[in-house]
Parts: sequence; C-alpha cells; structure tokens
Amino acid sequence: MSTVADRIRASAERIGFDAVGMGPVGIEADGRRLLEWVGGGRAGEMAYMTRDPERRSDPQRFLRGARGVVAVALLHDPGRSPGPEPSPATPGAPLGFVARYARGRDYHRVLETRLRRLRDAVVRAGGPGTRARWAVDHAPVLDRALARNAGLGFFGKSTMLIRPGLGSYLVLGEVLTNLDLPADPPRAGSCGTCVRCIGACPTGAITGPYEVDARRCISYLTIEARGSIPEEHRRAVGTMVFGCDICQEACPWNRFARPASAADLRPREVAADPDLLRLAAMGEEGWRAAFRGSAVLRAGFPGFRRNVAVALGNCGDPAALPALRTLASCGDPLVEEHARWGIQSIDCGNK
Repeated sequence: MSTVADRIRASAERIGFDAVGMGPVGIEADGRRLLEWVGGGRAGEMAYMTRDPERRSDPQRFLRGARGVVAVALLHDPGRSPGPEPSPATPGAPLGFVARYARGRDYHRVLETRLRRLRDAVVRAGGPGTRARWAVDHAPVLDRALARNAGLGFFGKSTMLIRPGLGSYLVLGEVLTNLDLPADPPRAGSCGTCVRCIGACPTGAITGPYEVDARRCISYLTIEARGSIPEEHRRAVGTMVFGCDICQEACPWNRFARPASAADLRPREVAADPDLLRLAAMGEEGWRAAFRGSAVLRAGFPGFRRNVAVALGNCGDPAALPALRTLASCGDPLVEEHARWGIQSIDCGNK
C-alpha cells in the first residue's frame, strides 16, 4: 500500500517537476547566518531581504504548525535548447548576455501554476486536517535551505544549490505542510577542494567559500540596484544586461546540465545572445512587449537601458558609438551617465 509520502511524490512527478524531495522545516542555523549576512550590510538595496529577516528564518510564521516540506525543482536551460536554435543576431553586431534562467518565461509564473497543483495533491494525500502552503523565492522563506533539508542538493561554494546529475541550473519551489513527512537522505556530493567559482567571479562577489556579498554581484548590480553601477565594477560587468552565470559556468558539476524540460523555460529569441544595438534602440513600449512575461522586466526600463549602455561600452566596438550617443541624450540622467561612460570607454580603448 502506498504511503502519504509515496502519493505526494508520485503527484509531483506527474505534475512535471525534475526533482522532488521531502524533509523537516528546521532551518535555525541558516536563519542565524541570514541575520549575520543582513547585519553586515551585504544585502545592499534589497529591502525585502532586510525587512523582518527573522520571519524568513521561521517557517512557522509562513505556515503555523509547519512540520514538513516538499521541495521541488525545475531545470532552466543551460544554453542548449532541444528545439530550433534561436535566430542569429545581425552579423557582426555586438552581443549582450541575459542570465539563462531569464531567457524564457518568468520562472515564478511557471512554478506557481505547478505548485498550486502540488499543494492540492498534498492536502488530498494527507486527508482531513491537512494544511499546506506553496512558495517560490519571492515568499519570505529560505528556499535553498529547505531544499537542502529535503535532500534536493547541497550548497556549493558559490552558495548555489547543486544537485549531482543535474547541476545548479535549477529553479526551486516548495510546499510547506503540517504533515510529518519522512526525510529524504542528504544529497551526496560536495565541492571538495574546487574553488573555480570563486576565482571566476569578475567582481570578487564570492568573498570566500559559501560567502557572497550581493553588493558586488553582477546579478545584483544589473537587476536589484536602482542607481548607478559603481565605476569600479562597470568594466567587470562586461556585456551582461540582466544577471550573470559566470560562477555557474565555472562549476564542474554543470557538465551534467540538461536542457529545460518545461517548454516555457526555454530561451526566447530576443533573450538568447541578444543584439545590443537592437536592445539600445527599443523604446519602453517595445521593450515591454519584447520581454512580456519575462523576469527581465524586473530590472525596470531605466535600469535595463543603464545595463545596455555599460554593455555597449564594454563591447569595444566603435559601431556601438551611435547608439551610445543616442542614449547619452535620452533625457534619463541615470542612462545618460552610463552612456557617457560607455563612449569614453570605447574611445579610450581605440586610441
């Protein structure tokens, strides 16, 4: 006879998750580390992380009586889509980079639909009195810690969750419940002596094993930060226009990465090796239409154009100068500042 846990696991697999695990909700040590991280100012401008961090550390405040978690993961695309290859950019055009998780539909939307079904399956499997609540990373929970507790993977030195056999190109979700669920064993694997991610980070954001200062992270600088990108980091940002995957690209565990199983998470043409000149020419309405339903919209139009200006400056191609001059007189002081920097960067590099 199947157990409650068996029925929940079978439901998760039918719904289409690439990995599923179960475990306890106790994450006290992780909560203490979060408080230290926030207290050290390493969250930067991310007010949602600094607002009531104790709540994030206590699953009981998310679901009263929580005892167990069903943690799940979906693969996002590592850059090798099983479908038709995206249309190439204009030959010779300078290319930008969008983080792989953001090249398809916003993963929050993809996960939410599936997690609602999983929550309902948990309630059905548990029977009368069962309560459950789903969450993705915009909820006040420590999703990576819960996923590790459920045997989904281990923490790499980059702080990414790594699942042997799949790598780290994963998006996570969870269903917390008042059910006592049997804990899956910890996922075997470790980074060993490898420090490739630390050495690969262009801004030194990985300050040591399992330690990240968000204020230096390219993903933070191009997504979360709303003001100027510090000049000391602009060159290191390279041609990134949204997010960064450099630490994951350096990780040996990602040689096992597989294409996204969910079609919605596969790359859209506009986000895979995007033509920077095309991006620079977009007005706000066209930008919103091109990236509708994408996580890229999180950067905001001014922030995105700021990023494009920096990327154009770093591409080193004089062909980018007309676009940069247009951005330098667009009327937005934030964008203009970075466009002027981009012009100077190309001019200096070609003397």
